[in-house]
Amino acid sequence: MKTVAVSEETWKRLKEIKERMGLQSMNDVISALIEAWHLTSLKEEFSKIDIFISYEEGLEFVKTVRKFGSKGFLKQ
Repeated sequence: MKTVAVSEETWKRLKEIKERMGLQSMNDVISALIEAWHLTSLKEEFSKIDIFISYEEGLEFVKTVRKFGSKGFLKQ
């Protein structure tokens, strides 16, 4: 377990997010924020390239890649 120091204002905003999202812990809040950041980054990257893939298809692709993790989904 690690400790992270944040300002009082940031703490208040994190508590508000926790309440609004109905999350159980600050770890859940931070995990949700990281996931949202990753999805936003993914959406931005997809918008830079000229491919025909929906946001949902991209999300499914990311979930599939994460499922296989470091094993790699092409290695058998």
